[in-house]
Amino acid sequence: MAAGYYSATALHAVDNDLARGNIKKDINIFGIVGTSYGLPKTGQQPGLPSGTPWCAGDDCSYASPEASDIGYPRGKLTWANYNATRFTTAEPVAGQVVVTDNATGLMWVSNGTSAGCYNGGTRTCYDAIDFAEGLTFAGYDDWRLPNIVELQSIVDYGRTNPTINPTYFPNTQTSSKYWSSTRYEINSAWAVDFKYGDVYGGIVTGSQLRLRPVRGNQ
Repeated sequence: MAAGYYSATALHAVDNDLARGNIKKDINIFGIVGTSYGLPKTGQQPGLPSGTPWCAGDDCSYASPEASDIGYPRGKLTWANYNATRFTTAEPVAGQVVVTDNATGLMWVSNGTSAGCYNGGTRTCYDAIDFAEGLTFAGYDDWRLPNIVELQSIVDYGRTNPTINPTYFPNTQTSSKYWSSTRYEINSAWAVDFKYGDVYGGIVTGSQLRLRPVRGNQ
C-alpha cells in the first residue's frame, strides 16, 4: 500500500487484503471490522446423504458440531443448533426474504423463485451479472453475482436433490445449474448444480442458467 492518508471506506480499494471478508469477525483493522469466521462445514453427517456408508476418517467423523471440531460456527453440539446458528433469515421488506450465512458473513436472496432470483428463471451469464448488479431487493442495492467459491459455500453435502438447506434456501431449482461470476475461459464460466452439488467449469456464457445474488464481504 502506498504511503498516505486513506479513509476507512477506501482502504479495500487500495489493498484487497483489507476487505471485511478477509478479517476475522469483530476484529477492527484501520476502521474496517471483520466478518469472516472461516470455512463452513460441508453438512455431511453419519449416514447422510441417505444410505451413505460411514467410515472412520470421513468428513463427518471430524466435522461434527462439537466444541473442538473444524468448520464454523463451532461448539453447537447438534446439527439442528449448528444450522440454526449458521443461517439467519430476515424480511426487511414484505415478501423479500434474505438469509445471512454467519460462517462467511455473506447475505443471499433466500427464495429461489422470488423476484431477487429472477423468479426462478434463467439468463445468460452476462445478463445474470447485469441483473444482480442492478437489483434492489429487501432494501439493498449492492447485490452481485457470487464467485464460484462463494456459490459452492452454500452447497450442503449432507443432502441430495437439492444439495442445499431448503429451510433457508427454499425453491432452489435443480433442473439447471446456477451461474457464478468466475470466468473459466474467454467465453465460458463456472457454475454449480444444486441437484447433486457438482461444480462445473467451461459452461458457455451464452447458456441459460439460474442465478442467486449475494452481497457482503467486499
